[in-house]
Amino acid sequence: MSRKLSKTIVHPPREVRKFDLAKEGHTVGGAAYLETPIDLGAFDYVEEEYLIKGDARVYSWPDANDVPIIVNENGHYCTRIIVRKPSDPQRFSGVVCFESFNGSFTIDHSNAGWGLCCEEILASGDAWVGYTKDGNCLESLRKINPAKYGEVQFPNPLPEQERGEPGWDPLYEYFHAHGIPVPIELDSSYERGLVFDMTFQLNALIKSRQENSPFHGYDVVKTIGIGINDYNTYIAGFQDYMFLPDERPVIDGYLMYMTGGGGWISYHEDMFGFTDPRCSRRCNVPVIRVETSGDLRDIPPHPLWAALWRCEDADEPGNQSRWYEIPGLGVCAAFRQDISCFACEEDYAKLNTSRRDKEKAEKYWNQMCWHIYAGAYHNLKLWILQGILPPKADVIQLTGEYPKMDFVVDEHGNHIGGVRHPYVEVPAARFDDDSTIEMFDHEKLTSLYGTKEAYIEKVRQYAGKMVEERWILPMAVEALVRQAEELEW
Repeated sequence: MSRKLSKTIVHPPREVRKFDLAKEGHTVGGAAYLETPIDLGAFDYVEEEYLIKGDARVYSWPDANDVPIIVNENGHYCTRIIVRKPSDPQRFSGVVCFESFNGSFTIDHSNAGWGLCCEEILASGDAWVGYTKDGNCLESLRKINPAKYGEVQFPNPLPEQERGEPGWDPLYEYFHAHGIPVPIELDSSYERGLVFDMTFQLNALIKSRQENSPFHGYDVVKTIGIGINDYNTYIAGFQDYMFLPDERPVIDGYLMYMTGGGGWISYHEDMFGFTDPRCSRRCNVPVIRVETSGDLRDIPPHPLWAALWRCEDADEPGNQSRWYEIPGLGVCAAFRQDISCFACEEDYAKLNTSRRDKEKAEKYWNQMCWHIYAGAYHNLKLWILQGILPPKADVIQLTGEYPKMDFVVDEHGNHIGGVRHPYVEVPAARFDDDSTIEMFDHEKLTSLYGTKEAYIEKVRQYAGKMVEERWILPMAVEALVRQAEELEW
C-alpha cells in the first residue's frame, strides 16, 4: 500500500566490500585509467573502489504540490563507488564531493564534476566519491569485467507483466523526432528510481564512523552533491525529509551543472514538464545551479528549456540558492579540452566500441566552464562551512516567450548578461549557444585592441577582476592569459 514520504532517518547500505584491485582488476574510470590519466600519488592521494549493496524504495510523485509517494518498499540495488582521498587523514579537509557519474557515453565519466574541480579538490585536501547509477553504465561494467562487476544492477522490483511502458521524457521525445541516437536506452528490467534512497544511504555511509566506511578514520564534516544529475528532484522532493540519526541533513549542499529538468522518479513515471515548479525549488541546504547558455532553450543535446525554471537567488537559512548562467558556452563545449575524464580506449575496446562524438579540439575555446564551476565549488564550501555568501549575477538576456525565445546579443554577436568573463568582455570571437565559434579576423582584432600585447593585458585585467569578485580562483588567471598569448593575431 502506498504512503507519503515523511521524515526518514537514513542509515548506511547493508553491505560494503572493498575491491582487491590487484586480484580483481583495475577500476573502470579510475584515475590511472582515464583518457587523460592522473597520478594521484603525486598529490599524496589514494584511490579505492567499493561494491555497495542496499535496499531502497521506489516512488511516485503525481502531485507537484504534494510530496513523493512510496509505492514499493521491496527494491534492492548493487552499485560501485570510486573514492579519492588524501592518503593522510590529517590532510583531509572534512569535505567530500559526491558525484553521480554521467552515462551519456556508455561508460561512466566524471567530466562535469571531478573534471571541472579536480585542481581545487586536490589543493584543498577534499575527498571525492563517484558512483554508478545509469543502466547502460551498469551493463558496461558487467561486460568489461563480469567477474568483478557481475552483480552491479538496479533490478526492477515489479514483475515484468506489471512494469508497463516507460514514462514520458522530453529528451527522448526530441531525439526520436529528429532522428538523433538516444544516448541511454530505457530497459524495464532497470529501475532507476532506486537511486534516490541509495544516494542518501551512500552519503550516510560516508559520514558514518563504521569500520567498513571508506572514510573510517577520516573526520567527515560535510558532503556536497556535484556534477550533472537530476538534483532538482532531490532538492524538491527528498532533501528536506532525509536526516542522519543525529538530526543533521544527510547531504549539506548541491552544486549542479547543466541541470536538465527533473523527474525520472521511476521507470514508468513521467519526467517533469518544462514549466513544472519542482525544477526550481529550494531546500534546507545551500544550492548553486550553473547553466550553460546552451541549456537555456531547445538546443540539442539538452533541448530542455532551462530558462523556464530559473531559480531566484536567496540568502535566508533553509532557503539558500544561487543561479548562474555562462554566456557563450554551448553544451558540446561544456567540458574541458585540456584534460579528459572519459574512460580509456582500452575499456571502450572491451565493448567493441569507442567513445562517441569525440569533441573537436578548438585552438580557442571558452574555458569558463571549469573556471566558473571551480570557483562556485570553492564558494559553496565557504557558504556551507563559514556562512560566507557567494556572489550574485544577472541572467543572460532573452527575448520572446517559450517556445519562441532568442538571445539578446551585443555588437559582436555575443550574449548579454550572465556571469561576465573575458570571452565576452574582451572578445576575440563570437560564441553561439550551439557551440560554434567564429574567430575575429586580424583587422577586427586590431580595431578593437590595437596590439596583441594590449589585448593580453585586457584579458589579464578582466580575469583579475573576476578573482576579486570571487567568480574564479587565482589559478584561472594564468590559464586565461596563456590562451590569450597563444591566440593567432
